[in-house]
Amino acid sequence: VLGNEFRLDLRCAPPASITAVPSAPTADAERSVRDLARRLRETHGEAYALLAPRIERELKLSASEVESGALGAIDTFPFEERALLLHCHELLAAKRFADALVVVSEREPSFWVKRDIARKAQWEACRLMGELGVAAGAVRRAIDAAGPDAAGWVDAYTTREGWHGVDRAQRRLEALIAGLDEEPEKPLAIVRRLYEDVCHRMAEGFTKSLVRAKWSVPGVAQHTGVFAEHVANKSYPIAYFLVDAMRYEMGVDLTERLPPTAEFTIRPAIGVLPSITPIGMAALMPGAAASFDLGVEKDKLGARVDGSFLPDLAARRKTPPRASRSSSTSRSTSCSPCRPRSS
Repeated sequence: VLGNEFRLDLRCAPPASITAVPSAPTADAERSVRDLARRLRETHGEAYALLAPRIERELKLSASEVESGALGAIDTFPFEERALLLHCHELLAAKRFADALVVVSEREPSFWVKRDIARKAQWEACRLMGELGVAAGAVRRAIDAAGPDAAGWVDAYTTREGWHGVDRAQRRLEALIAGLDEEPEKPLAIVRRLYEDVCHRMAEGFTKSLVRAKWSVPGVAQHTGVFAEHVANKSYPIAYFLVDAMRYEMGVDLTERLPPTAEFTIRPAIGVLPSITPIGMAALMPGAAASFDLGVEKDKLGARVDGSFLPDLAARRKTPPRASRSSSTSRSTSCSPCRPRSS
């Protein structure tokens, strides 16, 4: 039964080692073979996990007997899943991301992947590498065709299917890779370089557009105006969350996790420079819209807001909210700073 299922699933001529297994003589017999093999995996998983490797050895089946790309969608034997994972790595390293994602999709119901969380994580890494590769290619093409308008760059990054998607794909991949016992070094290096290249092009292009616009982006909210616009002088309670290093794409991720009935808006804001924590967080404080400047005191770089020097968290905590004393649930989500290349 297993030998026939394997042979029927192949996309090439079967290896010589399996010719001794009688083939299913009719189409009905072939359907019965497929059905019985599936039922063995579904209802007798523990026995199947012992049986299949033994038959694999008896039939002398291995990756050297069959080209990996010719293996089918069903992993009858464990060697198939291992060989296809390496094949997927080769596709990714060759930048054939769409082809790799097809292989990953076919492995989702694999008996061997579902039984081993470590194997499942390796396939998930392939999926995320493929998605990052596809996203990086799409964004790079869009950057090459982008116009000179700075506001256009902000729109391109922040629209629903905008360039922020490549940052989200990178974050999800790196979060998974950090927990893997073994990294897929070659394909991972390829997609990381692609991402870094896209980031460089994005930063370079956006900077040039800012220079042409004399460092001003009309029509886009300013980082320093978040408190004044969204918190101060509201007639209803506001909860104001200040989250360090929350990239725009993370804000998008957050909104997608809210209940379907939730009402929200998400808007970009042009960040202050330099885009480091003491400066960016100070720009979100009360009074920043009217009075914000940089300074150095006692060898510390910080921002001056409404006469107060704010070099760190302790100083920001002591700053009285002069512009408003309300606190509660905000009806909008502000994620700052945001630039086409988020920091």
